Amino acid sequence: MWQLRDDFISLEEFSKPQDTLIVLLGQPQSNRQDFEVITNDFVETNYLEQLIIYGDQGGAYNRYNPTIKALYYYNYLALISDKNLQKIARGSVFEIEPSKYPALSAKNDTIIKYTKLFKDLEKVYYKQDKDYDKAHHTLSVAKDKENVKLLTKLDKMNDKVIATLEKDDDKIKENLDKINALQKKIAADYPQAMNYVEPKGLIKEVVQNWIDSVTLELNTLTAMKANMDTLRNHSKFNEILSNVSHLDYLLRMNANYIPFNSYSTSEITDEID
Repeated sequence: MWQLRDDFISLEEFSKPQDTLIVLLGQPQSNRQDFEVITNDFVETNYLEQLIIYGDQGGAYNRYNPTIKALYYYNYLALISDKNLQKIARGSVFEIEPSKYPALSAKNDTIIKYTKLFKDLEKVYYKQDKDYDKAHHTLSVAKDKENVKLLTKLDKMNDKVIATLEKDDDKIKENLDKINALQKKIAADYPQAMNYVEPKGLIKEVVQNWIDSVTLELNTLTAMKANMDTLRNHSKFNEILSNVSHLDYLLRMNANYIPFNSYSTSEITDEID
């Protein structure tokens, strides 16, 4: 009714992926209704009777969920039999009188019937979920054992990596210190060269080869220093260390989910794995 369409889609169609649903909504449907008449009649009906309409139409629309009808019928009886409501309902259509007993009794029977259907359905779903959960829990345990082995292996590798990094870092720092010391020595020994000012009238062609060779050496030293800075700041082992940290996170998440041994958490655990 609240699709507000002359043709309406089924619950199964509504449950399809968004792209498929958009295509379906653009096509004529076999289900027909005059929604303007239906909705106008509905809003002109009193609130309690609207509950019965919701129960009947909701149950027919979603035949896989009998609790819909049971719930709306229960809400109807709970409200109409409320003592406070009955005090102010005297003389109105909401007053409970003997002539209404058979209809109210029938509604109560409907609640019992559909509640029983719901309980039977829940037992079936519970068994399916339990079987599914058992199978996936076993799978998760097996995956965890494999992950623990991998984590142990990576943990040992991590110790070696850290030792190597510390050793390499010391070497890089030592080489950088040597380069800095060499630069200072050159600056002290050849201050005029380090603070070179081009003489007026200099014929560059005479010393151009010497200038080129010195520039080449200086560029080489600069590149070496930059490369060592890069090596120190960007270790080739960073990716391995990141993987170790991520795997540890996954295992800790698994440890939180698995003890519950439930249908929903097994699905989450499986996705995390």
